[in-house]
Amino acid sequence: MSAVATNGLIEGGGVYYMISRSLGPEFGASIGLMFTLANSIAVATYIIGFVNSLQDMLFFYMDGLVMLDGGLNDVRAIGTATLILLTLLGIVGMNWVTRVQIVLLFLLIGSQVDFVVGAFMGPPSDLSRARGFIGFNRELFLENIQQGFRWAEGTDQNLFSVFAVFFPAVTGIVAGANLSGDLK
Repeated sequence: MSAVATNGLIEGGGVYYMISRSLGPEFGASIGLMFTLANSIAVATYIIGFVNSLQDMLFFYMDGLVMLDGGLNDVRAIGTATLILLTLLGIVGMNWVTRVQIVLLFLLIGSQVDFVVGAFMGPPSDLSRARGFIGFNRELFLENIQQGFRWAEGTDQNLFSVFAVFFPAVTGIVAGANLSGDLK
């Protein structure tokens, strides 16, 4: 990828552009279709995760508040509204996407500061302790620092099996290439 990226101007299309230029249009088109399908499925799962988190937040922090029925119809309604909002954001252009990302950056920074402050404050009640939040605890830290992989789904899990699931979810290895057409 770096050889293709450094040997010429990368236009819009990001990874698809690089693949089609290096492997040819036949392979580029088939890989581009799979890439589009994979991104579509990823967006769907991200939206479902967002709605499930929103449901839990409303239920636990807003005294049992539910949107419609507290179940599948909430996921459908809020998920559809979220998808429409994201589609409109994509249609209006990269300028607005960048503006929204700056707002999201500050929200993420605020949530991380909130996490650290809350961890130092410790659990505010017995209910928090019962739910598993105990703050900083030396004994728990020493217990958790050791490996604790378990037998699951017919195989003995290890660092690599857990890493294989976690790594693709957080890397964003092609994020820069996907924005290559918008860079100046």
